[in-house]
Formats: sequence, C-alpha cells, structure tokens
Amino acid sequence: MTQSQFTEGIIKYVSEASFNRIPTEVVAHSKIVVLDTIGAIIAASSPLYPASRIIVDYVRAQEEKPEATVIDRSFKTTSANAALANGIMGYICDIESYHSKQFSTRP
Repeated sequence: MTQSQFTEGIIKYVSEASFNRIPTEVVAHSKIVVLDTIGAIIAASSPLYPASRIIVDYVRAQEEKPEATVIDRSFKTTSANAALANGIMGYICDIESYHSKQFSTRP
C-alpha cells in the first residue's frame, strides 16, 4: 500500500464516519476518559505543581491570538498553545507516578 492509498483510506473512513455508528460503550467510556483528563488538568493547575506554572507562564508570555482556553486559567491563547499547556497539565496528574502529598491517597 502506498502512502497516497493509505491517506485516501483514512480520508474515506473519516468522511463516512457518523456519531450514530460509534458503539454506545465506546461513547460512554470516552466520556469518562475526557472527564478524567479535565480533572487531572484542574488538579495540576494547583500551585503545588511547578511544571504547570512554568508552562502556563510560557504560554501566557506568547501574547498570541486568544482563541482557546487554558483550563483553570483566566486567559486564552492560540489553539496550539492551549493544547500544549492543557496536555502537559493533564499529563502531570494523570500519568506521572509522582503526585503531591496533598493529592495522594496513600498515607
């Protein structure tokens, strides 16, 4: 299969996709994953996580077109920078094995 054929296959699949064709179990699980990610981002926005402050300060300093929200912050930035900041904050509390003691469920 050539790259062009592969790309055409993806285009065909996406263009024919319909929400009604997605299994209800997939939709339900996707909602849980999205809520979990938003919760992780909000938790990571705490001052206890210096990496969040660093990325948010960086994104805010870019002073670009305000088109997308940085979750739990009072400003907007470009879609790319909002995705960068939100993605990093989601990663900090959702995937990393390190968590601040304040948020830990362990004694």
